[in-house]
Amino acid sequence: MSAFNKDPDFHDAPAAQQDPVSPCVSICALDGDDICVGCFRTGREISYWGLLPVEERREVLVRCQQRMAGEPVPCMVTKEQP
Repeated sequence: MSAFNKDPDFHDAPAAQQDPVSPCVSICALDGDDICVGCFRTGREISYWGLLPVEERREVLVRCQQRMAGEPVPCMVTKEQP
């Protein structure tokens, strides 16, 4: 997925309305707790990223920041997604 959005109205939209960009940094390796050592998402958050609504993606990003700070934070995806 490209980080560049080609929608002409995208860059004029408030940040709260913009689709969150994947935090992937191409260091894809899960640790013993199923957390990626590159982006700090869980394996399930990575797998379902493209299926999550915008608000849930934002919550995943918040949890990534918390995990990066050393906080034990549960996976955002708690149910099977379609």
